[in-house]
Amino acid sequence: MGSKKVLSVILSFVISLAHVNGAPLDNPMRLYAEDCLKLNSGSLMTVDEMVDYVDGALGMMKAFLNRLYRVECGTCTFAYTYAKFLLEGSATNDELIEQVSGLCPLLEDQYTLDVCIGAIKTLLDGIPLMKMLHISDTHFDPDYEEGSNAECGRPACCQSVNGPANDSASAAGKWGDYRDCDTPRITVENMLQHAREQHPDIDLIIWTGDLPPHDIWKQSKELCLDVLEASVEMVRQAFPETPVIPALGNHEPYPVNVNDPPELDAGNLTVSWLFEKLAVEWQGWVPEDQIPVLENGGFFSVRTFRGIRLISMNMNFGYIFNWFMWMDLPDPAGMLSWLARELQDAEDNGEKAYILGHIPSGSLDTLPPFSHNFRRIISRYENVVEGIFFGHTHNDEYHVYYDVDDPSRPVATAYIGPSVTPYSRLNPGYRIYYVDGAREGATWGIVDHETWVMNLDEANANGVPVWYKLYEAKQHLQLEDLSPESWSSLAFRLRDDDLQFDQFWL
Repeated sequence: MGSKKVLSVILSFVISLAHVNGAPLDNPMRLYAEDCLKLNSGSLMTVDEMVDYVDGALGMMKAFLNRLYRVECGTCTFAYTYAKFLLEGSATNDELIEQVSGLCPLLEDQYTLDVCIGAIKTLLDGIPLMKMLHISDTHFDPDYEEGSNAECGRPACCQSVNGPANDSASAAGKWGDYRDCDTPRITVENMLQHAREQHPDIDLIIWTGDLPPHDIWKQSKELCLDVLEASVEMVRQAFPETPVIPALGNHEPYPVNVNDPPELDAGNLTVSWLFEKLAVEWQGWVPEDQIPVLENGGFFSVRTFRGIRLISMNMNFGYIFNWFMWMDLPDPAGMLSWLARELQDAEDNGEKAYILGHIPSGSLDTLPPFSHNFRRIISRYENVVEGIFFGHTHNDEYHVYYDVDDPSRPVATAYIGPSVTPYSRLNPGYRIYYVDGAREGATWGIVDHETWVMNLDEANANGVPVWYKLYEAKQHLQLEDLSPESWSSLAFRLRDDDLQFDQFWL
């Protein structure tokens, strides 16, 4: 390819990216990048030739761009993608990243070079992977009783207080029940045992909240704490040496959902007793320097492995059914400001981050101002946040977050894990993530995930649960990778393809 042609392509690309007032314009970038790749297919250049051409083109545009425009780090991503296409087979990913990322300072972007480097993500075939277990919504019911009335007419049944069933059809099963019933101890323990035996190489566990059952009308502080203690004990017994990162659910406080922020005087409605108990029960999982943060607001941050920061949030501070959140508090407990500081510190230290919590931000259960501000933070730190993990819905789901300035551009994915409780009409499940975190220079990207479930009817009929792999994300959802772009594309495919939608939904 002649140098004039390359310069023309790059110059046209730079101009197409430029946008008055500095707003990102990444969607046209991707379209133009695809056109460039089609135009130049089959041509080969050396790394130095490519860098020289791009360097020269950007240098010629620099003064003009500085006066009128601002080009986002999408330029670096395009340059890398373009170079990798041209040089496939003759340069390593690290070599390409190092050389192409060096172009970013020419643009005098609003961010630093570190952000540009973070925007370029590669996952090499055959790299060693870590395994991460995601359990959520265990809703352990200490009063569950096999054979009790599963059709009691209350919001939660299958308890000893409901009395024996009138017939076998209305009797609670041994391992749980599809009706409005929570999880017996043996099912929680069996799930943990299966996860340990099926995946003996689990490196990390995330546990996204909701431990007590749904019998909220008869609960008390003491009952909630008893369930907390018993649930933590079951996890510790199953995984005594594995790091666990827990998050607070909306069922842990008493009364349910009610979580006062520390800046208010809530009197006898305060949940400070819960935060103090969490500091005891989660000892060893939460670093000592984070205990005051946990006791203040029910959230914390931990660096269990080098290169990744795990941020556990108290999503009750955005929950619509938390009465205190209707008091016009801009940032309860200062948690969102704290989140931004944690992500800024991670960026400054060259780290990636996982965010976990219980209630998905952006869902109908989260107040819009909270969701908007959370999205603003995620948009700013999209190249730091490699994964967001929630529970609460009891369904196996995902959410895609889009850029706050360009709603057509996906920036992050929230993975919503299935519930262990069958409440209601669900099979108990858990999820395994495969993570690029077991090597030097790991990206900490989510490479794949799989969901494991048991058929509750068969378990009750046969006396023994059989856990099986329900699906693998990449294979069964036909994903090229687990990037936000791929998940966004899947959402549009599901919208347009009734057959695939039915497979996913059912």
